[in-house]
Amino acid sequence: MSGRLAEVEILIESAVRRFGIYKTTLFHIDSHRDENLVNGLENLVNTGLGFEANCNSVLIRSDRNIIVDPGHVNLGLYGIMNARLKELNLGPNNIDAVVNTHCHDDHTGSNYLFRGNKLYIHERELDFARTAYWKEYVSAFFEILDIQETTNTEIAKDVRIIETPGHTPGSISVLVDTPKGLVAIIGDTAMTRFEYEKRELSRLYTAEAKAQINKSIDLIQDLRPAIVILGHDRCIIR
Repeated sequence: MSGRLAEVEILIESAVRRFGIYKTTLFHIDSHRDENLVNGLENLVNTGLGFEANCNSVLIRSDRNIIVDPGHVNLGLYGIMNARLKELNLGPNNIDAVVNTHCHDDHTGSNYLFRGNKLYIHERELDFARTAYWKEYVSAFFEILDIQETTNTEIAKDVRIIETPGHTPGSISVLVDTPKGLVAIIGDTAMTRFEYEKRELSRLYTAEAKAQINKSIDLIQDLRPAIVILGHDRCIIR
């Protein structure tokens, strides 16, 4: 990589299955990309929508190989992540570090594939994980790696982390200088294009969280990235 800029590739694209129940019928939708359909479905059911999700899992090739958000535990359980790495002539042993943009299980469930490797996570996020999950979960999916609590720091050539709180207290984003320009991997700072471009944030956020998210999105947009990799939607390419 000497003399070359870093490269970024989506390993596994995001997918979401949303569902709710009306009487005895389970309604579900296997896409997150048509918000009108999702909102219409929500009007049909008498419970709030639940969901099973995987995020965008991203590979950075710099002077180190880094995976940002390894994704849901099923990616490891069913061999999906290993198969995808094999397509790129890589394996878990070729990965030098993992970044968790935040601690939610759809982003961190396959951390264990990279046990012993460095894990970059915000110190506030690790504290949040210890309150959100049980002790054994934190041990199995976080403490099995070599935790590097981080804030704003460079973690490889052309790769740096910035704080973008709001979705969770310790949410972070990864900025990568590439031949195509600046790539911002922002996790769930903005889960969808609607959130990033229109600031249509979930009703589940508190007013304080929404204010933090808007500041974090402002910070990212002020950087004018060429590509924004969202938590759960297609990339935004300028």
